[in-house]
Amino acid sequence: MKRVPTPLKSHPLYSTWHGTLQRCENPRTWNYAIYGGRGIRVSDEFHDFRKFAAWIELNIGLRPAGLELDRIDNDGNYEAGNLRWATRRQQQANTRKKYGESRYKGVGMAGNRWRARIVIDGRQRHLGCFGSELEAAHAYDAAACEEYGEFARLNFPERRAA
Repeated sequence: MKRVPTPLKSHPLYSTWHGTLQRCENPRTWNYAIYGGRGIRVSDEFHDFRKFAAWIELNIGLRPAGLELDRIDNDGNYEAGNLRWATRRQQQANTRKKYGESRYKGVGMAGNRWRARIVIDGRQRHLGCFGSELEAAHAYDAAACEEYGEFARLNFPERRAA
């Protein structure tokens, strides 16, 4: 990581930039395993704080109160075109599929049927039980779109309503 002159450390985006680099590139950081440890990187361009700040200011603006930097593609890197400001709630909708019994997010087995559920504000909401894994996945996507809009991480993003 390049050394940043002291005056730039007071820039409103400095702590965002520094935290991003730490979680992606410093194995001693507490959350490295869920960022750098799974291959999330910071683009070469954004290793330079001035370039990072300039891109943010020009493309998504300075951080509005209550929002945090979010990757549009949660499996993608911190790079131009993959960043936006989002609330904690919106970020929670943009998470990767948890390891489990289904290949789809929000879907699991309940007896001999597939159940769909979604987490909203930290609470699980049951969406129903279905005869097929695919039906349950579509039910999850419908609920996620309704609840989280463009921030929803869908099983079938190509079917997102325009």
